[in-house]
Amino acid sequence: MTVLQILPCSVSQLLSASKASSDTFALCDQEFNQVSVVGVVRELLPFVKYGERSLQAKHIRVITDPNEITSHMLEVVHAHMQIFKKKFDVNMNITAVPSEDLPSVQGQILVDVSDG
Repeated sequence: MTVLQILPCSVSQLLSASKASSDTFALCDQEFNQVSVVGVVRELLPFVKYGERSLQAKHIRVITDPNEITSHMLEVVHAHMQIFKKKFDVNMNITAVPSEDLPSVQGQILVDVSDG
């Protein structure tokens, strides 16, 4: 069973973390192999340094409520759907033609019953 935990830290702490092994690094006497950064992109810089894009942190704060992460994920999905204006059914399948605002699975069931 994998245990996920939130360890608030700054970007500079992540960049200066010592390498523990070939695929892990150490921070605050703990070893990690994956980090998720939650933030808001406020501005995109037009230049690229050393062939890589960069991100600058203007403000970092501690997440005190884990529900903030869930809320952030929902906001990202909602924004993505708004940008690309795609309609999805309950199974996240793209619907070609919405069936009177019913998910595609329900629309297929209603069509099959009415045709028979």
